[in-house]
Amino acid sequence: MGGPAVSLVSQFDAWVAAHSDRLPFPLRQLERTGDYATYRPVGITDHLSVFVGNDSVSVVVDWQGQCWDMLLSLDAVGAAVEGGYRCQLCSEDHSEATLLPTLDSLWEGHLFLPLANWIDEALCSATHLCIESTPTLSATWASLATLDGEPGECNGVALPLRV
Repeated sequence: MGGPAVSLVSQFDAWVAAHSDRLPFPLRQLERTGDYATYRPVGITDHLSVFVGNDSVSVVVDWQGQCWDMLLSLDAVGAAVEGGYRCQLCSEDHSEATLLPTLDSLWEGHLFLPLANWIDEALCSATHLCIESTPTLSATWASLATLDGEPGECNGVALPLRV
């Protein structure tokens, strides 16, 4: 193969810097290793973070010191093929997966733009983060909600999304 492996985290940082106007909330990096990074959308509750890993971008909800749920989970596994890259997850035999010219373009189309769209469509329109669970905590989940004073659609804890 040859050449150093391109880091998804480094490419995400470069994409965010080049497209800061695309994100309504700046992302502040909280932690970074060689393999992953965690970011917090500025102005959003500290219970919500963006995790960028080897082949994934996720929006994670932390509550009571643990990962409670993922509101968004995007995965892309790029495979070098003749003429460019295909996502190994897009079709079973990969033949129908879109051919993209670079690994960066695959990550942008499969991870970065869908995250930006989710932020625009889901996060920007919500007012609260709902934290819910079964009584025994055998199942936990979170959701975004638009609540106007009454936590009617949230049976658990309704946290204001913006801080």
